[in-house]
Amino acid sequence: MDYARKNYRTGDFFDWGIMYKQTEAVIGTVGFTTVDFQNNKAEIGYVLSPEYHHMGLASEAVERILRFAFDKVCFERLEAHIMEENIPSRKLAEKHGFTLDGIMKKYLFVKGEYKNICIYSLLREDFKDITV
Repeated sequence: MDYARKNYRTGDFFDWGIMYKQTEAVIGTVGFTTVDFQNNKAEIGYVLSPEYHHMGLASEAVERILRFAFDKVCFERLEAHIMEENIPSRKLAEKHGFTLDGIMKKYLFVKGEYKNICIYSLLREDFKDITV
């Protein structure tokens, strides 16, 4: 929690909570994990509590962050870095128009093992043609 507070204060953290309307509970986050204003691009990330999976909530949150990113901030490119074995997250990115640029082998060391990371991208001109 201290890490998040510090990064919010310095402007290095760009996440929003995902609220479940029925209970007003925060059930996840969506936002930008990195922002590169010089190159007009950002990396998006999303996390949702497992008990709320398969309800369309992550899809709705991703749709909103994409509209904000392209329509309000006017980014030219968005990326999503997803662990290769996280098939549901990869499908969610693909559903919203992201395409696989490549796989970075042993890119992250997570819980005692190296993980391959899929790099997805979505360009502004491709987003305008997508209706989810």
